[in-house]
Amino acid sequence: MKKLLTITMAALLAAALLLTGCGKSEKTDIDMEATMKAMMDATEVEDEMKKMEGEVVGNFYNIDDSAVDSYLIYSSASGATAEEFAIFKAKDAKGVETIKTMLDKRVEDLGKRFEQYIPAEMAKVQNAVITENGNYVLFVCAGDPSQAEAAFDKAFQ
Repeated sequence: MKKLLTITMAALLAAALLLTGCGKSEKTDIDMEATMKAMMDATEVEDEMKKMEGEVVGNFYNIDDSAVDSYLIYSSASGATAEEFAIFKAKDAKGVETIKTMLDKRVEDLGKRFEQYIPAEMAKVQNAVITENGNYVLFVCAGDPSQAEAAFDKAFQ
């Protein structure tokens, strides 16, 4: 009887473990280039977007190399709009918080810049989105960042 009970319990445990795998699984790693393209394709922007690279990044972001594994940033090519898209991959959970603090500072800097330069762009700055999924942090500054945010979330499905 004990043997039958042990076999039954083992079978139920195995079935339970198999069923937990049937749920929706989420990715923990994404293709940042493909995700960025999907985000920008889904979002209406006023200006051409240009990839920010090299020393230019340092002019706008104070990136902490101990927190950031990789990043991809696109901004307004002309500088006449506050439009900006960025995906950061943190090295760990602590890095996520460091990146979010850095992005809060970026939003503050954009606000100072456009408040005087082109006040009409302030709506974009005020609606900027900073969100996270796992070790990834998204920053979008656009007229309606919700479509970019949805594309970012979809990349993890």
